[in-house]
Amino acid sequence: MSLQMEANVVKTDGESLVYMTNLIIIAHKYPPFSGVGANRWAHLTQYLGQMGYKLHVLTVDRGSVPIVHENVIVHKVKSEPFYKLTSIKFKNRLLTSLFSFAVNKIRSVFWFDDEAQYWGKYLVPKILEVVEQYNVKVVIATGHPFQANRWAAEAKIKSGGSFKLIQDIRDPWVHNPFKKYMFRWQFEKVKKWQEVALEVADANVFVTSALSHLITGGARKSNVIENGHNFHVVAGNINNNTVKKGIIHAGTLANGRDVVAEPFFNACNNNPDILLGHSVHFYGRVSMWLLNKYKNLFDNNIFILHQPISQKELTSKYVNSIFALQFNAKEYPYLVSTKIYEHPALGLSTFSVNCGGAVDNLIKENDIGISCIPCEVAISNSLVEMFNRNDGKSLYNFAKRSSFKSKALEYNELIMRVLKEQ
Repeated sequence: MSLQMEANVVKTDGESLVYMTNLIIIAHKYPPFSGVGANRWAHLTQYLGQMGYKLHVLTVDRGSVPIVHENVIVHKVKSEPFYKLTSIKFKNRLLTSLFSFAVNKIRSVFWFDDEAQYWGKYLVPKILEVVEQYNVKVVIATGHPFQANRWAAEAKIKSGGSFKLIQDIRDPWVHNPFKKYMFRWQFEKVKKWQEVALEVADANVFVTSALSHLITGGARKSNVIENGHNFHVVAGNINNNTVKKGIIHAGTLANGRDVVAEPFFNACNNNPDILLGHSVHFYGRVSMWLLNKYKNLFDNNIFILHQPISQKELTSKYVNSIFALQFNAKEYPYLVSTKIYEHPALGLSTFSVNCGGAVDNLIKENDIGISCIPCEVAISNSLVEMFNRNDGKSLYNFAKRSSFKSKALEYNELIMRVLKEQ
């Protein structure tokens, strides 16, 4: 197969990499979007850019775009403004909840899959334009929102297969247990969109093997490239509990995570001494029913609720904590929170309460904390062990191999393999 590419050779960790120049990355969520959905490709584009790829990121207008790398060119593609409503937050938590409820009602009727549902009107022509202008041979689409994956597949079909397509799937699409449809036909339509998007692709990438098996049954075109972190890892970065204070949880406690978290709340409520005098700091939203039921924990500063903060601010909170909490909903045994990759890079062990699955396996196989079932007795006993752990070496080893720099190398290998296929 003859490929038109500018071939260059660079040294990365002692390996020579030969690569093409132009790629398209379709990422509806991309900086300046500050949520988890933008992290993966903000970092992957940075490191792929360092390798020499020129990346054309197709995204929506969210304001001024930070410079990720000189080889990353951001194209703001026009879109209906509905996606802006989904990001609006108010200082008043109740007002935010009421507004989100109203937005979700609108979504369930008109944007019943996600906020990129009508983006194709502008996105598909833009994909074809950039492909032709820059002789792009590989397009990568990442979801959620998954309509980005749908429109990428449609663009490939319209182009007559002039480029290779990689679908990057970070979450369950039609299999999301918390996603409700007003009508059966909506579900069937989304299911068909998913089937076509994955079938048209030359490779499908999932963030865990369990998610791959859930969606495709581990089909031939399935690949696993996990999430990672973008912190500088220093040898000997050992979690010294004697100079650190507090326990930290970052993120939202809802959508099933709150249910799994309740035994932890109850254990601390019945016997606060299991925390050895330390407070638990929650950065993010906590379900109202948990706040009301365990109000005394917050009133007595055993638990402290903070407003969400930036990743940069959160990092300083992490490094001054004893360990981090993580709660995994029983409905998502195939997912691993991105926090699991970030904690070790900051020298922080994870105390995870879950019902088994991918996160349980990851923690145990890599010895980066304690994975515990949502049972009050088990949690109380495991906390005793947690306060006496020193996972420094295993945290360091895991952090080194789970950096986004390493994940970019994995993506480079996949891109080259896809290009060589007839």
